[in-house]
Amino acid sequence: MNTNIEKRKSLLFTFILIISLTLGTIVAFFLFYKSNLHRISSQNENYIADIATQRAKLINDLFDENLSYIESSTIVIETELIKQELNPSALDFENENDIDANAISTISNVLKIV
Repeated sequence: MNTNIEKRKSLLFTFILIISLTLGTIVAFFLFYKSNLHRISSQNENYIADIATQRAKLINDLFDENLSYIESSTIVIETELIKQELNPSALDFENENDIDANAISTISNVLKIV
């Protein structure tokens, strides 16, 4: 009879041990999952911030490049107009009657070259 009780106690101890290990494994897996989820979320935030920064730099570079192109074109046009003895500051493009046809053709030709 004593052996039967010892077997039951041993079996109960083994059962409790297996359940404890199983619960411990589940808790450890859950903690790993939460930690991994947080890490991945943090990585995604950093990735998005890096991409936004790179895109902003690219757009800024494009604007700077185009601004430089416009400034260079303006200098070339102004120089060409002065060379042809036309006053660039006297051109009034808002009033169509005052537009100098020679200035327009000069600007057009310069822009084709540039």
